[in-house]
Amino acid sequence: MLACELKLLGVNVTVVERRSTGTGESRAPGINARTMEIFGQRGLADLFLEKGRPLPAVLFSGIPMFPGEIEACWPDALILPQHETERILTDRAIELGVAIEWGAELLHFSQDAGNVKMLVQTRDGIQQLHADYLVGCDGGHSTVRRLCGATFHGDDPVSHWVVADVQLDSPPSDKDSFGRNIRVGTYQVSRIEPDWFRVSLMRMTPPADRSAPVTLQELRQTLFDGLGTDYGLRRARWISRFADGFRQVDRYRNGRVFLAGDAGHTHSPIGGQGLNLGIQDAVNLGWKLATVINHGASDTVLDTYHEERHPVAEGVLQIAKAQTALIKPGSQIEALRHIVSQMLAVPEVTLNLAGTLSGLSLRYAWGDGRHPLVGRRMPNLMLDTRWGRGTYFPSCTRRVQCCLASVTPQAWPFQIAGLRGSMWSKALQRSIRKIRCGGFLLLVAFQPWRRLSFGQTAMSPGLDRPANLIRSKIFMKRLTGGWDDERERHRFCNAGP
Repeated sequence: MLACELKLLGVNVTVVERRSTGTGESRAPGINARTMEIFGQRGLADLFLEKGRPLPAVLFSGIPMFPGEIEACWPDALILPQHETERILTDRAIELGVAIEWGAELLHFSQDAGNVKMLVQTRDGIQQLHADYLVGCDGGHSTVRRLCGATFHGDDPVSHWVVADVQLDSPPSDKDSFGRNIRVGTYQVSRIEPDWFRVSLMRMTPPADRSAPVTLQELRQTLFDGLGTDYGLRRARWISRFADGFRQVDRYRNGRVFLAGDAGHTHSPIGGQGLNLGIQDAVNLGWKLATVINHGASDTVLDTYHEERHPVAEGVLQIAKAQTALIKPGSQIEALRHIVSQMLAVPEVTLNLAGTLSGLSLRYAWGDGRHPLVGRRMPNLMLDTRWGRGTYFPSCTRRVQCCLASVTPQAWPFQIAGLRGSMWSKALQRSIRKIRCGGFLLLVAFQPWRRLSFGQTAMSPGLDRPANLIRSKIFMKRLTGGWDDERERHRFCNAGP
């Protein structure tokens, strides 16, 4: 995802991938509503919807909530095996011209004030690469994190689970795909693709060697111990284990080196947050790197990646701890799950917690925080315009760039990023239209400028400080149409999430 973001914004990028090809593993199959919004902004949503299965429920430790029954416009999540997500993003990266070094591994790096030097083991031998920046997106056992010497604080695991993609001769019915018992707590044996099932259950005893690969026999014995059957286990294409350890690095940035996704934070997969955190980390960092590299923004812009994303992961780790505790076995846990289920039936609780788990209540700590909208994502809004009523924003936008400002006498003429009097200021003012929306002005620019990048604008001095700016970053919707090709459209219509 990060490679796609950078390439769309005109930055040359190379992916060093240890694997020789993509996998067929389901791994993280849940894509939350906020991530689907991001895919929609990049023109990718239809590709995901074509392959995935909508999930109207938001799950808290397997307990379903249905926010769509309270708010009709609540977007669905998506169930899609991770290998399909990887395939879609890899195809897009290749289409954009991203260089991918398959079967390559980072051995060492060093950095100075100007660049990063890397030694990479490739199929053709050891090569030296040079780059402006290095981003470690290499997972929970990150080589980049280790070479950085990053402090990785957290909790050691006390419980262990086995997870696998398997073929079964005697699978359970769909209604028995999820269950609980006194031996292993919550377990899963559910169909994820034709002929393939996802198995996930707690081991009753810790493994003798946590670093050793899980064998088919270990999986079979775990099923018999926990569920009394192996459902006619025939074969597995992927077997792994996870535990309830939770860790996070102190800093996401070390000079010209950054950590994203599981390289910066690890937790149990209960709740399906890991992949979504990684995608959203990448989108937050991508446009900032491009703005610094291609548009001369201050290097301090890159510090906002840690400032914005570290607290988000910190909150997710706390929620993951709670969800993991609730899937464990025991009569006390059963009593607690019963109470939690009753609490989740309260509409206000449903909306609050579902907003957190789906990523829709995301809020960055911008400005002084005196207004509740500061730092929040732009939701879809119903507008009354001269084109009619009932049009949603931003889903209605096409070749549109916009931002939100308060309706005060000082808010117009509007000064974006303190750039009044710049060479394009008058052209910008002429192309802006005003729409009154709930006590705020939605400033919408309908003109596709060929030499204006709002990503660059967002980094101009004083952007986060104008008192009349409710959300300090520019909202831009990267939707199809009006450009010579998609890459050019994205390059000149970019902004941070």
